[in-house]
Amino acid sequence: MDIPQIRYGHYGSEPPEHAWYWGAVDGIAWLIGRALEAEGIPVIQTKEKFGSARVYVGSADDEDYALSTVERRKSYRFVYMMALAAHPQLRSAILDGADYPRLASGEQDPEEMR
Repeated sequence: MDIPQIRYGHYGSEPPEHAWYWGAVDGIAWLIGRALEAEGIPVIQTKEKFGSARVYVGSADDEDYALSTVERRKSYRFVYMMALAAHPQLRSAILDGADYPRLASGEQDPEEMR
């Protein structure tokens, strides 16, 4: 069951039954970021943003494109596929926050991406 992404402009405006959502999504973003870094993919920031697990990949000076190799693209897909397998109920929140959602979902082949 996919839990619909919960969107609110600021904390505290959600009903009490949604209070768990913010921490869960923020934690998932953090875990995805650490896993990407372990795979050698530079991560700028992780956070919950408008109800999604937002993970910014790249480098601050933008000289090193984060997914410049097929190996990095495969690693990126693997990390996101593991997050989706672990938290299938938050699929929309995880994919909405991905820089490359088609790659993250397995829809796009890392070999063909440019």
